[in-house]
Amino acid sequence: MSINTSRCTPVVAKLFALSVLSSLLVGQVPHYLTNKALSDTPTPLHWSYRKDVREVYVLFSASSHGRYVSDLGAEDISVLDDGSAPEKMIAFYTQRDLPLRVGFLIDTSPSVNYRFAFEQKAGKEFLAEVVRSYRDEAFVMGFADFPQLVQKFTSSPPELWRAIRSLVDQGDSTSLLDAVVQGCEELSKHPEEQFVARTLVVVSDGEDNSSLATLSRATLVAQQSDVTVYAISTSSLGDDSTNGDRVLKTLAEETGGRAMFPGSPDKFQSAFAHIAEELHSRYAISYRPAHFALDDHYRRIQINAQRFGKKLKVHGRTGYYATARTDDIAQRK
Repeated sequence: MSINTSRCTPVVAKLFALSVLSSLLVGQVPHYLTNKALSDTPTPLHWSYRKDVREVYVLFSASSHGRYVSDLGAEDISVLDDGSAPEKMIAFYTQRDLPLRVGFLIDTSPSVNYRFAFEQKAGKEFLAEVVRSYRDEAFVMGFADFPQLVQKFTSSPPELWRAIRSLVDQGDSTSLLDAVVQGCEELSKHPEEQFVARTLVVVSDGEDNSSLATLSRATLVAQQSDVTVYAISTSSLGDDSTNGDRVLKTLAEETGGRAMFPGSPDKFQSAFAHIAEELHSRYAISYRPAHFALDDHYRRIQINAQRFGKKLKVHGRTGYYATARTDDIAQRK
């Protein structure tokens, strides 16, 4: 598999028609990508939202024996989309090349109140480690009866910490799925001058009893917004046996993220640390799938990674619906 690259910016477009994505400007291709497959005088490519785009963007990580591998090259990666090799590979990034945009969503409903102080402390340390002030940005949102944005995008750790500290446990219900949808909208509408890695980090017990959005709707909005969801369960059981934990696991796995189940408040910090490590070890590829049609078909993605001839374990999104009709698919599932 060869990757078509250049020193100019790649056209990194959407999986399919995205009703929630605003226009973006492309970023700089990493220095290790060359212009061998293109002309000697490449022209910068500019792009915006188009209804009929057919290019796929996927974030993923690779590990060996539980340890993330962070120095893979494009030659170590191969992709199958719906069983076929892509029509064209467009770009390959490592996380060091991708600015992060993080939405930090924390449950403030009464069901998590006795763990709230631990969540705030661990969340502060997580954002301090993950957000690089020279290129990354994050926002903070609490949710109980409804989502509440308490800090808009910022790269300032003190501002993020003050926002987390300002959250209080309140409300009588939980609107987790509405918060996920609103968080995806915040990430999608944020103006960018380069391509970014959009991520939601959700801290909750997963029990939702007041959202208008369904699990299918929230998952599809995240997929179509190219948002990866990471979740830390506040359930005291420390597994994925509750209905709330299964909701968190679905949100994470269907978007290429990870759900963590620490079980006790004193283990929150290690769960956040695990997510931070993965965020700094990810890769991104964009490609144009072969035999693509907007036919509502679920297309499976298989990413293979090897290091010194040995196959690595890949963590990422496993597929997507080739459709522009999010609501129709959500109702069908």
